[in-house]
Amino acid sequence: MLTYLRDPAEIEHSDYIKYTFYELDANHQPRSVGSVRGTSNWNLNLPDYTKQLGYGTSKLFEKEKKMTPEDFAGSYLEIEWTNHRGELNKDIIHLEIYEVIQNPNTKH
Repeated sequence: MLTYLRDPAEIEHSDYIKYTFYELDANHQPRSVGSVRGTSNWNLNLPDYTKQLGYGTSKLFEKEKKMTPEDFAGSYLEIEWTNHRGELNKDIIHLEIYEVIQNPNTKH
């Protein structure tokens, strides 16, 4: 879960949020691997909106099945949002794998 560490009043009347996940490609250049954007004419509840970041599930592509935790080094999440004054803000959160969960149905 993400926690906003500044004054919560700054995000009470936000009308825009976007978060994008990036991985480094073979040339060590960032490439987007997923993005979600939310807009509203008046007010988005950003703390509730970011709860969607908790997890995501989907079938793995063949390339992903072959990846190791080291292949995800350099992955990050970029979050953009507007504050209560309509100013655009951006934060980057560097990601790391802290646990690998093996699927018991996966053959190695």
